[in-house]
Amino acid sequence: MVTSKKWQSLQDWMAKLNIVDSDIIEQFIIGSGSGGQNLHKTANCVLLIHAKSNTQIKCQHSRSRETSRYIARQRLCEKIDEQQHDIRSKRQQQIAKLRKQKQKRKKRAVDKHNKQYKSKIKQSRKSPPQNNPPQVLTKTAHDK
Repeated sequence: MVTSKKWQSLQDWMAKLNIVDSDIIEQFIIGSGSGGQNLHKTANCVLLIHAKSNTQIKCQHSRSRETSRYIARQRLCEKIDEQQHDIRSKRQQQIAKLRKQKQKRKKRAVDKHNKQYKSKIKQSRKSPPQNNPPQVLTKTAHDK
């Protein structure tokens, strides 16, 4: 449930970005994915197309059409704001952070693997320990 206060703040944000409702083409399409039978029967997935910037947003955040409409408009504002101000969104920053973390993990794993591999090679290069040659027992005068 989206409150009227949230809708009003979204409308204000749209006004700041010069987005008019008449420029938005809104379509409701049948959703897909998890959500049960209700999701596959009803058209609660929202497709927004902003005519001026030719930006498309498809949102199926919840089973509620009203919530999906609100979130789709919010994402549209974020995307247009990024285009106008040439900034990275919070989502893009999170993706970049995760990508960097994955690269670090991968590098550590490769280094660990290489270290283990090199240690095995070093161990195989070592010559086996020299066994003392067997002593040959000879009979002496005392043994007779």
